[in-house]
Amino acid sequence: MTGPPYIEQSAAYNTLDIGRKNFTAVVTDPSLLPIVQAPMAAFRCASDVGPPRNNFYLVHALYETATSNYLASNGSWAFRAPLGDPGAVSSTNNGMFRQNVATRFRDLTDGTSNTIALGERAWKARSVDYSAGLVWGMYGSVVLRTTYTPPEAGGYVSIMTTAFGDMNPPRNVYGNSTDYYRRGLSSNHSGGAHVVLADGAVRFLSENMDQNGWSGGTGLVDSTLDRLFGMNDGQVLGEF
Repeated sequence: MTGPPYIEQSAAYNTLDIGRKNFTAVVTDPSLLPIVQAPMAAFRCASDVGPPRNNFYLVHALYETATSNYLASNGSWAFRAPLGDPGAVSSTNNGMFRQNVATRFRDLTDGTSNTIALGERAWKARSVDYSAGLVWGMYGSVVLRTTYTPPEAGGYVSIMTTAFGDMNPPRNVYGNSTDYYRRGLSSNHSGGAHVVLADGAVRFLSENMDQNGWSGGTGLVDSTLDRLFGMNDGQVLGEF
């Protein structure tokens, strides 16, 4: 979490000692827990119906922390760990944000105006529970396991988004997975969802744009949405 210093939250950022103190130490400290539970308007969509504290992604299956509708881009396919991690897959390990990796603007070889930094996720839209995300951090592993209670309590899905699923999908459209339909973009806006590009521009993406999601996906960077989530695929993007 590196955004707060740039949105007048430097005091909270410094008090939490971001980068040196892990999330478990924060939520179990009675003096720090209220900081990560406090609602942060900059991370909420005005049209969203979710609670100020996320009671779905519970840290240690116990602690509610501030809800976010804007999640970091992890890349063009399923959640990926940093290169070198056993779970990493280089072909789609191309998002701006990964655990313990510092991405610089020079790494965005596709250009800042062609790369998604943040994507929108609703708490609930059209009777589907997407569960939004968390502002301050995640608890758990990169790849979710059913040993978590609930399974979604840990992992990238609580703080990151990908092009893995089509926008605004119905629940369990990807089979029996408990989180696949939550991973992509979703919103209460008609016809699509918002993203923030790496140059700071806010764009509304149509849910009818070129995207292949899980249903037609190959794991390759082969759609407009895939190319937007990727920062270095080197492909011609076209209009979006």
